[in-house]
Amino acid sequence: MFVIRPVKEGDWKALWHIANQTGPGFSSLQPCKESVSKRLNKTLNSFAKKIRKEDRLYIFCLEDIKTRQLAGVSAIISGLGLDEPWYNFRLNTVVHASQRFNIFHKVQTLTLCNDYTGCSELCMLFLLPEYRSLNGIGHLLSKSRFLFLAAHPYLFNDRIIAEMRGVTDEQGETPFWEALGRKFMGVDFIEADQALSNNRSFVIELMPRHTIYMNMLPENAQRVIGLTHQETLPAIKILYNEGFKYRNYVAPFDAGPVLEAYVEDIRAVQRSFSACVSITKKPLQFPLCTSQQWLISNKLFEDYRCIMGRAYASQEAKRVMLTKEQADALNITEGDYVSMVPVHAGEICEKPNNNTAIVNKLIRQFTT
Repeated sequence: MFVIRPVKEGDWKALWHIANQTGPGFSSLQPCKESVSKRLNKTLNSFAKKIRKEDRLYIFCLEDIKTRQLAGVSAIISGLGLDEPWYNFRLNTVVHASQRFNIFHKVQTLTLCNDYTGCSELCMLFLLPEYRSLNGIGHLLSKSRFLFLAAHPYLFNDRIIAEMRGVTDEQGETPFWEALGRKFMGVDFIEADQALSNNRSFVIELMPRHTIYMNMLPENAQRVIGLTHQETLPAIKILYNEGFKYRNYVAPFDAGPVLEAYVEDIRAVQRSFSACVSITKKPLQFPLCTSQQWLISNKLFEDYRCIMGRAYASQEAKRVMLTKEQADALNITEGDYVSMVPVHAGEICEKPNNNTAIVNKLIRQFTT
């Protein structure tokens, strides 16, 4: 079984190992010891409530309960651009027309902007390669953050974004950077990306501040604007299914797409519900429905836990039956309340094993 929990001080080595696996373009977790330490310390202070809520960083890790090894990380930033400027490129359309010469051209442009200042951000989603074949683990790592958002909405902005990694080649270079960024900074993309992970404000100091006409860029650079890295496609699919949209904003260095959503519109936030826990030591059987998987989290803050698994649950009755192993992973006891939501958007809460009468009968059966 795997559990999502906040990172702690003793996770530094594991976090450093993960940082060395992320690769070029993964700006939120670069293999820089100073940067990793800075992010870990900020997370510790965030969960300890030692810094104001608008400036917090919450890093969560995916832990294999059996081996105690970390399989991946994900994070939420409470507010962007409040301690240093946050920049993106906004895609616009400009029309050039002349009736005299019968010319009408629509041209796309890029404009550096601060439109997402104050928004919260999903970031740092990375699963180690050796765990990617395990069914559903990526969903747990990504979507567990939504139950945290649902449980603590007062900590975050009502709008949240996710800046996705852009297209890079095997050498770690990106066509967009080569066409634009290198012209103004004169360094490799990897070097600039590592610098970006420590200080984003230098973007405006060196990048062009005036509108950029996209048709003046090389074709290979134009083609990758708004596209994502191959390894990031599963993460984008998850966010699209949860209600995130692309609104014509891209990252300033690699032109990766920026997705956004209002927190209240996120599927897992909308459909999550509270349930009172009953615990059984008996193994649960699922003759009524074998496919439904749940995300289940406790309602704590600094001791937040989230797991994925099957359970007898009724949204109508606000009750759920968990095994002792599941309860121990969540750090909960009999009678505590948890938050729950189906893992996948296509699974509806009205399936047969969520029928109130049936669930109540099963709970009585396993508690007597």
